[in-house]
Amino acid sequence: MLEPHHADPRVRAVRASGDMVEVETAQGIEEHRFTGAAWEIEGPDGATRTLRGAREVTPPFEPLLELEGPTRALAAALRVGAAPPLDGTLEGFDLSEALHLGLEDQYRRSEDAYPGPDELSAVAYTAWDETALYVAVEVTKPDVCFRPGDAAPLALENEPDDIHSDGLQVYIADEGGHVGYLIVPDQAGRGVRAAATSDSAGDARGVEGGWERTERGYRVTAKLPWPAGARPHVGGRVGFDLIINEMLPGRVRRAGQLVWSGGDGWVWLRGDRQDSARFGILELVA
Repeated sequence: MLEPHHADPRVRAVRASGDMVEVETAQGIEEHRFTGAAWEIEGPDGATRTLRGAREVTPPFEPLLELEGPTRALAAALRVGAAPPLDGTLEGFDLSEALHLGLEDQYRRSEDAYPGPDELSAVAYTAWDETALYVAVEVTKPDVCFRPGDAAPLALENEPDDIHSDGLQVYIADEGGHVGYLIVPDQAGRGVRAAATSDSAGDARGVEGGWERTERGYRVTAKLPWPAGARPHVGGRVGFDLIINEMLPGRVRRAGQLVWSGGDGWVWLRGDRQDSARFGILELVA
């Protein structure tokens, strides 16, 4: 019998007889019995309380035969002979293979539903060489809200403050693992600041990029080093995902996200993480 207390002990005696245990307290005698499925306690007033263990969990229904599994997002990255200038323009990118983000089922919401492509959408282009993957992302968003690099800490939770800003999260995966980067345009100039996401082993020191305002929003171009051990080649396939963070004037936390591979629910508690099992696929072509 264990009795935590700060004053005089309440338990005066404990007696066991067969399958019953009597606990004598200052208020009277409690009778404890284990029935095999529960622990029953009859108090001095005659009232009975029942304590039970874990309830049996019914597994979710899974069909014996799934004719059509979920389709992963698929796109092509074109090989370049020279790296794009990464100055916030589309120079150096082939615009024939675009990734589109502008559907309701690509949106992770908070309080409000997807506002529509005129308020938030994006078109992205990718390129590659043996050293890096290059990404250009043109975001449509009338009210651009970038978090200043010298802003006071939000102290909201154990998450990077830059998720609460307009900006990007980009992920690359191969058989050895994945890297992810949180990228935000720097209002003090034309560059970007980048940090590795908390669920990856990326090194943001190799990330380079630039940005510029556009008539309908902003555009970011960035160089993302391949994960350690990656061997990019024509015909290769790598995991990839792109997320557009949405911040609105007057808010402390971001309002939502557009996710290339599919929205899958709510933005709360996502932080800067993305499940690698959800990544789409980039085919590396010449």
